[in-house]
Amino acid sequence: MPGCADGGGGGGGGRDGGRGPADATVADGNTGDAGSVGECARDQDCPDDGIFCNGILICRENLCISSAIPTCDDGVECTVDACNGVTDACENEPDNTRCPSDLGCYARVGCSDAPACEFDSDCGGDGVYCNGVEVCVAGSCRSPGTRNCDDMNSCSIDECVEGMGACMSLVYDDVLTNPLHCGTGSNDCVVCPAPAPELHQVAACAAGGCGVVCATGYVDIDGIPANGCEYACVPTPGLDVPDDTFVDANCDGIDGDRTLAIFVSALGVDANDGLTPATAVASFARAFEIYLATPARNQVLVASGMYTTAAALLIPDGVGVYGGYAPVFTMRSDTRATLTASSATALRAASLTLPTVLDRINVTTTNRTVAGESSVAIVVVASGENLTMRFSTVTAGRGGDGASAPSAMMSTVGPNGAPGSGSSGGAGAGGGGNGASGSRRAAGAGGA
Repeated sequence: MPGCADGGGGGGGGRDGGRGPADATVADGNTGDAGSVGECARDQDCPDDGIFCNGILICRENLCISSAIPTCDDGVECTVDACNGVTDACENEPDNTRCPSDLGCYARVGCSDAPACEFDSDCGGDGVYCNGVEVCVAGSCRSPGTRNCDDMNSCSIDECVEGMGACMSLVYDDVLTNPLHCGTGSNDCVVCPAPAPELHQVAACAAGGCGVVCATGYVDIDGIPANGCEYACVPTPGLDVPDDTFVDANCDGIDGDRTLAIFVSALGVDANDGLTPATAVASFARAFEIYLATPARNQVLVASGMYTTAAALLIPDGVGVYGGYAPVFTMRSDTRATLTASSATALRAASLTLPTVLDRINVTTTNRTVAGESSVAIVVVASGENLTMRFSTVTAGRGGDGASAPSAMMSTVGPNGAPGSGSSGGAGAGGGGNGASGSRRAAGAGGA
């Protein structure tokens, strides 16, 4: 029998200096070398990838080296010997190109003349199942070269397994999620189409239906898949609390967390729910009401601008009030929102037990017009260190005039004291007492 051009040797299952592909084809005469991967102290330190054709790794001289690699050489020089990683078996496929032009390659035989025939029934087969059924062609038995194993189910992988002498069809176990064969498993699988690159999306399969998801580094900030993923952002783990670097850590389009936020804007309306930038409320008082009703939303985000209150507001326990936002809330900078009270006090904090924050919020009260009335912008009572104020300016308005001083020695009451100026109360006139000095700007004591 004529020989083939290639010398025989042991097939190494696809290895060549390391752990090769699971179903690599190894030609006769090519033996894989035993590569090394990683360091070890014992065999158990070497990982097993579970791939039959890769063999196993064992520890030798503190290195993980390849061992027990399947040898698939059948000793027939004209066959292509390979280890199939799907079936975990060796395959030996005849290759007629390795034989002289007038000979064919037959399993377990090698290069040989094709048997003579007159009818298809004269052909007994070449011993190779996956070559297909031999037929009589021009007086010689010839195989078609392949066997059709298609089960007509688009959701299965079809394969001819020579070692089993049979076709095998397995339904993909990820048809509900894999965009390369997306379907329910009942001959309805398709390759999901790739979106246009400018949309920054990739094909996806969910519950057996094709769709799209944002590519890595992009977010669909407006929630409309049709216009793509327009926001370039990479999220970082953890809660997104408004910070001094104004970073959108969770990639929801704002510095902070939209799901925890109550939005306040000078352009808002108090009849709104305050739960989105488009439905912002107009006042601190309304925002505090919403927080008390839904305490999980503990981030009150305030667009820079001017806000007023006619009465002192009680700061809720555990709320964080953060200013510096642009009206649409997608931008934040080192700017301020200002709360001005027409009452003697703007804010009160009493008996706080949770961390409570005022950040980039200026607070002021208007000047008092009632004699003897004090002006105190913020009052904090029994709250320890639970109230934190950051990057804020607090300004109390001028206190009221000094009160008139009654006199037992006079038949009439003296006139009012002069108005206070700056940080001091006004001096009494005609018996009015001197105004008390200090940041509280209290009214002066009555004259004697």
